[in-house]
Amino acid sequence: MPLTDTSDSLVTRNLTVQDLLALADDTPLLLTEMAAPQAPAAGTLAVYAKADGRLYAKNDAGVEFDLTAGAGGGLPLSDATALVKGSADDTKQLRLEVDGLTPGVTRVWTVQDVDGTVLVSGGADVAVADGGTGASTAGAARSNLGLAIGSDVQAHDADLDALAAISATGLIARTGAGTAVVRTITGTANKVSVTSGDGVSGNPTITIPDSATLVTPTITSFVNATHSHQSDAGGGTLANSALLHGGPLRPSSAVPDTSGDVFPNVHTANGKYRDGLGVAAGLTANRTWHLEFDLPPALPAGTCTLVLQAVANAGSGVAKVNPQWASVAAAENPFAATRNAEGTSTLTWATADNDKIKQVKITLDADTPAGGETMVMDLVFEASGWTLTQVSTWRAFVVWE
Repeated sequence: MPLTDTSDSLVTRNLTVQDLLALADDTPLLLTEMAAPQAPAAGTLAVYAKADGRLYAKNDAGVEFDLTAGAGGGLPLSDATALVKGSADDTKQLRLEVDGLTPGVTRVWTVQDVDGTVLVSGGADVAVADGGTGASTAGAARSNLGLAIGSDVQAHDADLDALAAISATGLIARTGAGTAVVRTITGTANKVSVTSGDGVSGNPTITIPDSATLVTPTITSFVNATHSHQSDAGGGTLANSALLHGGPLRPSSAVPDTSGDVFPNVHTANGKYRDGLGVAAGLTANRTWHLEFDLPPALPAGTCTLVLQAVANAGSGVAKVNPQWASVAAAENPFAATRNAEGTSTLTWATADNDKIKQVKITLDADTPAGGETMVMDLVFEASGWTLTQVSTWRAFVVWE
């Protein structure tokens, strides 16, 4: 049976398997090149060669397909017939469903030039190394990818969102749930000085100016805080903070003379107590309390003043006192230093002054106090003119005002 057609029109040839097998090994099936034919009869498929040297097919719907290897053509197959079957068991089938694609759009599925396994939805988990998660649950997937919440990554938090939303520089304050703002430490003119209040250029530094208006009057200088001790009436010691506002500076040492007319004392009234330097009633001779005040390294501004306070259960009487003092440096002999008298001052008790605090201020200008030195003082209670007939209890301190 001749299988060669040299006409240029569409000719139908019915070929059987026996016809094809009858061809000799070196006998080709020859197809004459032709223009694209009309659609073949229903239920048939036309296969033909064209002048471009390529092999084509046209179905009974008039759709032409390029069958040449590498041409990207294909035969129209329904979802039900597009099957790939196993060579040994044709019940093993793979069906390609393409009817769901957008009409007129060609989808390209590129197969990589490697051996491998095609993974599909519902199949085995795709390993992390293959671009998957190696898991079937969200938690396991995060763990496999090193994204476990709470250990690998921070869980979503509204406060962190608030921090992330801040673009300005400075100190951050949480003002409520999920809210944060930038803050800056600021000072007050003549009261507090602040350096790097926003912390951008370094740690914020807060200082008090050398001349600061904290209270009236203006404080023009400060001294370093130190600690001294004052003797109480019972011979013990009391911690005393150093000057910040010009005093009071209390005695670091208080020793009575040996007469017995001056002594540590506690004044009692209405079940309350006040200790201090005791002086006997009705003095007949001068009596002395020996005091020392440790002056700070830098003296406060103002006039150095001795403040004396006294209480007595008395409604009348007069007390006389004369402070005599000197400022002594560390290399000097405090026992040999000449005490310079300020002169006699008077405290007077009148009716209804019982148990009230009586006070007198004495300017200390008989000598010049110096920072870092010790003020040694003989507080002399003078018998001349003393008419107070009750035991009195005194306190002494130095201020600058």
